[in-house]
Amino acid sequence: MSGRMGRRTKVSLVESVTQDRARGLTIFDQQYLTTRDGERRAHHFTLTFRTLSIRQMTSRLERAGFAIDVVLGDYRGGPWDARADVWVILATKR
Repeated sequence: MSGRMGRRTKVSLVESVTQDRARGLTIFDQQYLTTRDGERRAHHFTLTFRTLSIRQMTSRLERAGFAIDVVLGDYRGGPWDARADVWVILATKR
């Protein structure tokens, strides 16, 4: 990485994602690790988002002018069902 940190800085990201389905939240716990001139520092933060349902998200996309092409249940292209931990929406702007 160059710029303010200099050329000898290495940056790594460790991230975990959990869902609190009862409260409708998705929580990203992130830790950036920087190593500069042999000194290692950790920077922690958490991002929390309100979780939308598939129906809410696809409705919002359609209202914004997108056509929903497919909804997937994993990152390998598997079909979505209600038990899926992941969903991927592929949409095309009309």
